[in-house]
Amino acid sequence: MQKTVEMNEMQVYYRIVKLLYASNYQKVTNYTKVTTMASQQQFEHFDVRDFSTTRCPLHGLLNILSGPWTMYILWLLRTHGEMRFGQIKKQLPNISAKVLTERLRMLEEADILIRRHEPTIPPKVSYRFSERGHQLENILDQINTLATAWSQSAPLKG
Repeated sequence: MQKTVEMNEMQVYYRIVKLLYASNYQKVTNYTKVTTMASQQQFEHFDVRDFSTTRCPLHGLLNILSGPWTMYILWLLRTHGEMRFGQIKKQLPNISAKVLTERLRMLEEADILIRRHEPTIPPKVSYRFSERGHQLENILDQINTLATAWSQSAPLKG
């Protein structure tokens, strides 16, 4: 049974982020239907690994890969192998620590990355591809080849 809660748009965004990136990293099982007061549109939380309503198997994968900074993070891990959080942050200076943490948690939850934590002071946290993540290597290489070819023939706009 789903419960309906009245919230403004910022509260909806905060609620979705909170559900997606819960601090205990457990799979979200609370499917709360949220209604905004401003637009009265209804948003329902869903697992990004599920099929869309069109039953397209690309839906879950594209939801994961199309997030902000996700492809950059994956490409760094593809080219450098296992990296610590600070190393990734240095390679992507325009990303905030909060967004980087969210992206890494999302990729870990999707079984694309493996997080290794060493309980030292300061803690050492590193990330590497899981078996599922290694399946993306060929695709990342093909995207790199295409981007290189396009950039040599005509500058990309964007």
